[in-house]
Amino acid sequence: MENYSNLRIFMMEENYGTYITTNTLMTIAKYDYFIRFDSDDIMLPNLIEIVIKETENENIDSVKFLMEDFGRDG
Repeated sequence: MENYSNLRIFMMEENYGTYITTNTLMTIAKYDYFIRFDSDDIMLPNLIEIVIKETENENIDSVKFLMEDFGRDG
């Protein structure tokens, strides 16, 4: 954490699942944008810039990203 002064870590006392955890963090967030990723998600380098540009003049509450399956053997 000492390398990232803008990083804040929040720990839930129990595992309440994705839905409760996300909603709890959204009440704590102090910025206009909230992007949540799962452990298997990959962010392209310009994703945040594109989302802000495409939504700044719209009344949008959430954005659903497209999925690309990189495939698995088996």
